[in-house]
Parts: sequence; structure tokens; C-alpha cells
Amino acid sequence: MYSDFFSLNVRDLLKGFVVAVIGAALAWLAAAVNKPGFELGDFLTIDWVVLGKYALTAGLAYLSKNLFSTKDGKFLGSV
Repeated sequence: MYSDFFSLNVRDLLKGFVVAVIGAALAWLAAAVNKPGFELGDFLTIDWVVLGKYALTAGLAYLSKNLFSTKDGKFLGSV
């Protein structure tokens, strides 16, 4: 069930939180693997500020998409 155009419901917020967590986890994994001279210990180093920025960006992107979608899931009411 989608929320009305220009509105969000609790389900949207919960899904936005899930998207934020998954987005941050994937960004952390990509950063650890793509580091030059990759070592197993790189998984233990976490830059919390950068991770928070990725999570906030992913969550806000999802909520923005839902905010501008109609009840039937069409973005900006498009066909």
C-alpha cells in the first residue's frame, strides 16, 4: 500500500530506515574492498561520519521517491 501524493506513512519511514541501513552497509563493504593494499583488518575500520552520510543519503532518496509518488506507485503521477 502506497501513501498519498506528497505524504508519507509509517511504513514508508520503516522502509526508508531499512534502505538507509542496507545502503550504508554496502558502502562500507565497497570502501573496505576497494582500499589499496586490501587486508582483512580493513573490515574492522569504520569511518562513522562517512557511513552516516551514506545512510542519510540513501534513506532520504527513498523517502523523496515515495513523497513524490502517487497511491498507485507512479512517480510524479506519470503513466
